[in-house]
This record gives sequence, C-alpha cells and structure tokens, in this order.
Amino acid sequence: MKSALAFPIAALALLAAAPVVAETLSIESIEPAGSEALIGVRTIAVEPFLGLGGDDFRARMIASLASANVDGQPLFEIRNGFDRDDADIVIGGRLGWDQTIYSVEPEITKKCVERDDDDKCIKRVRKVIPCNRLDVSISPELHIREADDAELIFAFSDYRTNGVTHCSRHSLPSSDGIGERLLSSTVSDLRRELAPRQVRTDQRILERREGMKGEGREQFKQAIKLVEHDPIGACMTFRELEAEYPAHASVLFNIALCSEADGNFEQAVAYYNKVLESDAGHARSRGGITRIAATRLAEQQLAAHFADEALAEETLASDGRGESGAP
Repeated sequence: MKSALAFPIAALALLAAAPVVAETLSIESIEPAGSEALIGVRTIAVEPFLGLGGDDFRARMIASLASANVDGQPLFEIRNGFDRDDADIVIGGRLGWDQTIYSVEPEITKKCVERDDDDKCIKRVRKVIPCNRLDVSISPELHIREADDAELIFAFSDYRTNGVTHCSRHSLPSSDGIGERLLSSTVSDLRRELAPRQVRTDQRILERREGMKGEGREQFKQAIKLVEHDPIGACMTFRELEAEYPAHASVLFNIALCSEADGNFEQAVAYYNKVLESDAGHARSRGGITRIAATRLAEQQLAAHFADEALAEETLASDGRGESGAP
C-alpha cells in the first residue's frame, strides 16, 4: 500500500511539467485537521440525519468524507448507519431550517415624466417601491460517537444565516441558493475540522533587485524569466546568486520558496529565518514558516492515522509475505 507519508514530494522536476503561473512557484502543502477526533478512524457509519434538510446535510457529509484522501489514498471508508459491524465510529446529525420574509425601508426614486425640446427633464415624480427582506437560517448539528460504547468524541452545533433584499411591486425575494450556500460552507468547515487536506498554492517570487549590479543583476532577471517554464533552472540560479548576495532578501526568500516547493522544509525554514533577520516584519516569510509548521503537524496526524496499516505492512514484510515474497 502506498504510504501516506510520501507527501509532500513536490519535487521541482514535477513542477517543470505542471502549469505554473508566471513568476510563481507551485507549493504543495497539507492543512492539518482542526480536531483529531477522526485520526486513526478508518471506517465510518453514517446514521440518518434528522430535521428539515437533514437528508441533504447527510449526503453532503458522506460525499465530503468519502472524497478525503492524501496522494489519492482514501482516509475513510463510509458505510450506511445501519451497518455498524466493524465500524470504528458512528456519525449522526440534524439540520434545522427556517426562513422569514418581512418589510424593510422602501426604495425611493424619482422618475422623469416630462422633457423640454432640448431633452432636459423638466418634471419628475417621486416613486416609492416596496422592499422585502428574506432571511434564511440553518442550525446544523453533528455528533460523532464510538461505535461500540457510544462515547461522544466530537460535537458540533452552529447557527448560520444570510438573506437578500428585493424591491419590487410584483414579486417577493427568492431563497434560491441561500440555504445551499450556508450548508455548503458548513460542510466545508467540518471537512477542514475533521481531516487533513492537501492544497496547492501559487506563491509569487520576490523580484526586487535593489543593490544588485552588473552580471548578478542580469542573472537575477534571467532567473525570474525562467520561473514559468523552467523552475529547476530558476532555483539553481537563485542558489548560485547567494554567494554574491548572501543577505539580499529577494535571493534568500526565493531560495526558501524553492526549498519548500522541493519538500526540503528544514532548509526552507532556515532561509525564511534569514530573511527575517534583516526584516522581522516580512509577512510572507512568516507565512512560509507557518505553512510548513502546519504541514508537519498534518504529517504527524497522517502518520498516526495510517499507523495500523504501516504496522501490518511491516509485519508482512518481516514474515516474508510481502508483495514480492508471498509463498
């Protein structure tokens, strides 16, 4: 089985073949789960959800958790709530849904009803258009319990609302899409809370060349041009320029970004810190360090999540029954 810890392997050789926005490097990272409730959980039974909209909430949660993966390796196996045999945990929930329409301040306009020969308005009438406000609210609840003893290990409840104001003499505001967006944001937040998530962002390199002269300045300009089509070559040039410009923020930051893109986190953090030594408020360097710390935490979560499978593979290998050693 493929190891979950193969990520990140965003080697620059792969980036050369990937579409990259000009003057950016593509950074792959992992956002850790906000809660460790599902770390180590492999099989999930999902009960029916209660309340108006509960079925929709349940279907979205199933789809979200079923699609959770790292390097294509699924994190969970989802089962029907009535099939609890061998399930690690059981998820249940409900969704309250409400909407209210009420009158608000009318819209007042002036309309031209008469014009002179020069097409200038000489008479206007005041027009009052009634306005109504539609508010939609949802009250999602989610609970996760151990399948065998029903011990509560995670609980979520929230209240979300949004609305629209519509001014017309002939129609009322429509709730189309409002509740769906509220529910979609809820499921998205729960997905981030319950499982690590791989993300890719395009991080812009630094292009400031103040203090560079002659051949070094020209090399830096050429490296910038290489980033889009030859990130490996660009990163090699940035590293070569360090000898001539060992304290230049653009050179150091771009080396840090190259190291992060290549999965060399220790080196990346070291170079981000070099930038911070001369510019303690450099937000993007601090952001890089934060991003790497988050990825390292997510990797620890994934190591724990797949620990049983890793142990099983090691046992098979030690017994001589691995993929290449089966009798």
